[in-house]
Amino acid sequence: MHKVGSEFFEFGYFEYTGSSFESDMAGLAAEQRNIEWLKLCDPMQIPLEGERGWAIMKPIFFNEGVD
Repeated sequence: MHKVGSEFFEFGYFEYTGSSFESDMAGLAAEQRNIEWLKLCDPMQIPLEGERGWAIMKPIFFNEGVD
């Protein structure tokens, strides 16, 4: 959650279950379907004032999965 003025925004959420985040993100960045998706979506993502890209937000909860 991120507060801007008197408004609160929730932008996105993901869970990572791999073992090498950096390696997996590099693979995702090279994936052609992801490249095309970002070409479509990036122009619609408007940074908040004072941000250059994704804003780091304070987590409001953490749900640890149980197998």
